Amino acid sequence: MQISEIFELTDPSKLLGELSTIIFQRYQQRGFADLNEPERVFHCIWWLETEVNNGGFDQYFFNSAGNHARETSVALNAIGALQTVGILQQAMGKFAEGVPPEDRDERQIQLLDLTDNDENAFEELDNEFYKYKDDLGGLLYTYVMAHKRDYRNL
Repeated sequence: MQISEIFELTDPSKLLGELSTIIFQRYQQRGFADLNEPERVFHCIWWLETEVNNGGFDQYFFNSAGNHARETSVALNAIGALQTVGILQQAMGKFAEGVPPEDRDERQIQLLDLTDNDENAFEELDNEFYKYKDDLGGLLYTYVMAHKRDYRNL
């Protein structure tokens, strides 16, 4: 599906889902650096929500989505998800030096140390995230529609 077709969709969930496909394909083919700012915001928030909902912050930081935790914090601020950015920053603060390493292998080692010492290290933050004090889908949709000219086809 082309970007122009995606923005003709009237169902916000379907629109965001189709947009995620195009942005993720570009990310896989060309890397994070090839994404422009609105695409990065979308990518970071989409994968934060996907990973945390699937397996908590433990999964988010273990997988490649965690490579961009710092950028995700900025992205959450960009869409106005202030409650969620606070939760993410608390989760990030559990790592040495208060931030997770961008390098996945290094981050996984620190994550395993964290969870070996406390298998429920992220449980409270997971539960706070699941309360959805910010409407991430609604905020992301509003952001996307305000920047729709910035999204590109592959």
